[in-house]
Amino acid sequence: MGIVGLSSDASLGAPGERYAWPNLQTPAGVTDMSRTGGIDAAIFCGHYCSDLEAGWYAVEDTETGDGFLLTFPVETCPYLWLWLVYGGWRGYHHVIVEPWTSYPVHLAEAALNGTSRKLAPGEKFAAEVRATIYTKSESCEQALRRVQNA
Repeated sequence: MGIVGLSSDASLGAPGERYAWPNLQTPAGVTDMSRTGGIDAAIFCGHYCSDLEAGWYAVEDTETGDGFLLTFPVETCPYLWLWLVYGGWRGYHHVIVEPWTSYPVHLAEAALNGTSRKLAPGEKFAAEVRATIYTKSESCEQALRRVQNA
């Protein structure tokens, strides 16, 4: 499930809107959120992914087959935060995907939502993440197995 956290353009949804990842229905049509936009789009958004099936994600260049894969404990990080900037924020062009313990970004709102993580006094939180890169000769599934067996 995708949840729009913030958006600079209607093509990237309205804050609070929920959608079946990756297809976001907008007044202008369907936006495939799994595809990046060019810097000339001059837009940005922050979305969450919830209801994750597993604790990993991959970002892949469909032209070269090169990719980046990250694993994380979905039990303690059940959300992903997607900060997608296609030229519309300070002229940057980037995609940042981060495992998160809660949503939304602001702790007070997450507490009101009942989605914030709570730590008892003196309690510590740690999460193991593993990352790797892969090339066209290896699929993301093969890279995942390699990381899991390391």
